Amino acid sequence: MVRKPALLMAGLMLLGATSCVSRGQYTELQQSMAAEQDRSLRAQQSLEERIDVLTGDILQLRETNENLERRHENVLEINNQLHEEVLQLEYRLKKSETIIQTQEKVIEDFSQARKKIESDLRDQIEAKDVMIEEMEGKLKVTFVDKILFSTGSDQINQPGRAALLKIAESLKDGAFKQIVVEGHTDDVPIGPALADRFPSNWELSAARAIAVVRFLEEKAGLDPTRLAANAYSFHRPLASNEKESGRSKNRRIEIILAPLNP
Repeated sequence: MVRKPALLMAGLMLLGATSCVSRGQYTELQQSMAAEQDRSLRAQQSLEERIDVLTGDILQLRETNENLERRHENVLEINNQLHEEVLQLEYRLKKSETIIQTQEKVIEDFSQARKKIESDLRDQIEAKDVMIEEMEGKLKVTFVDKILFSTGSDQINQPGRAALLKIAESLKDGAFKQIVVEGHTDDVPIGPALADRFPSNWELSAARAIAVVRFLEEKAGLDPTRLAANAYSFHRPLASNEKESGRSKNRRIEIILAPLNP
């Protein structure tokens, strides 16, 4: 479009060289050429403006595309993170379900073991020679000392052997991970006849606890890794030692049964 004025000029020069034109015609041709040149300039400016607009649009589209690509990458990253979290949640859920099932199994085994102990020692429980109670998720079986030992002795008597063999049958199935035997006495000092063997109630309570542990291992066949013996002398009484009734309660063997961990 910008070449038309040049062509008009060339035409005017050629016309002037070959013939004579009137001043009016020449002026008209000049005006026409100027108008055409002006139109060409405006068209060129419009085209340049359009190019600038399109260039801006292209740059904006590129920026938008880059933003979309970054957002897409972020979305992919978030999706991967969510996928990983879902996998972790599924793993924890399965683990929780397994723990719950194990806990239910432990509770069921614990309940069945208690019922068997109560059934096997029904006569001793009714005679109040044996007491059973739950404490903090454990089972405590308390033997009054007379059912296990004669006065001042650490030798298990015949009724005690029979009772321990009965309870051992309930412990062999492994429902309880740990079996702790605790020896307790009253606060009456050890008499002269026994002082050589038991200088104090500490030694007597320890000897009785160990005697029960050895019996459960050697005679009842329990796994020794599950057994332990503790001695408390007269420092954890159940009742006052001022009367014989209280001292009788304090002379005891407690077997603490802890269930398997889930």
